[in-house]
Amino acid sequence: MIGFVGSTGMSTGAHVHYEILVNGRFVDPMRIKLPRGRSLEGPLMASFEKERDRLDAMMNNRGGAAARVSDAAGTAGVRQTSNR
Repeated sequence: MIGFVGSTGMSTGAHVHYEILVNGRFVDPMRIKLPRGRSLEGPLMASFEKERDRLDAMMNNRGGAAARVSDAAGTAGVRQTSNR
């Protein structure tokens, strides 16, 4: 899940910053090989969707802009939210 961050200092607006460490050393995230994801089916998919909907409800009930957690295929629109 991507959280909210206030815009301060020299930031240029909303953006995501992430770092990857392998064995305690920073690595180029574009050069590492990651395992392929697994597909969820049946009860696991139902459990995932239930938790996703629970998190969506929590985020939408906090006030401010609407938010959406991505669907299992990663195709749902994740809308930018503010931390007013």
